[in-house]
Amino acid sequence: MLQYFDPGTFNRGTGGLNPDIDYGTPPSTSETLVSLSIDGTDIAVPEGTSVLRAATLAGINIPKLCASDNLEAFGSCRLCAVEIEGRRGYPASCTTPVSEGMAVTTQNGKLAKLRRNIMELYISDHPLDCLTCPANGDCELQDVAGAVGLREVRYASRVIIT
Repeated sequence: MLQYFDPGTFNRGTGGLNPDIDYGTPPSTSETLVSLSIDGTDIAVPEGTSVLRAATLAGINIPKLCASDNLEAFGSCRLCAVEIEGRRGYPASCTTPVSEGMAVTTQNGKLAKLRRNIMELYISDHPLDCLTCPANGDCELQDVAGAVGLREVRYASRVIIT
């Protein structure tokens, strides 16, 4: 089913968008629509929209740490990596603009392993005092570690993420 995003209503109020969702990157102001497929879901979004934002608009969650819709994307965390048919590597979805006919895969075994490894490196350089940390249970790092399936860290000490 094609999901249609109306750029004409986007800049008025919430534009029909959920104000409680962080769409990952700022909106595009283009009125030209681009059609693409994300995990088999067809969607049309304004030209210049990031793959991350397009996925979120389609209801597809891509893990992220550094991306927020109130900041320009810079792609430093790399957790939002995706596969794009016909392209090499795993580009950051927050810094990759959509293009006509693009076919994006956001979840598969390779991406899951890549995200777990990236998250493991972040966790290995983080104070591992989760059980005594005041943010325990309300921590974006813990949430993303869980979302990517990280349960154990090979680096530093052997810690199990709760």
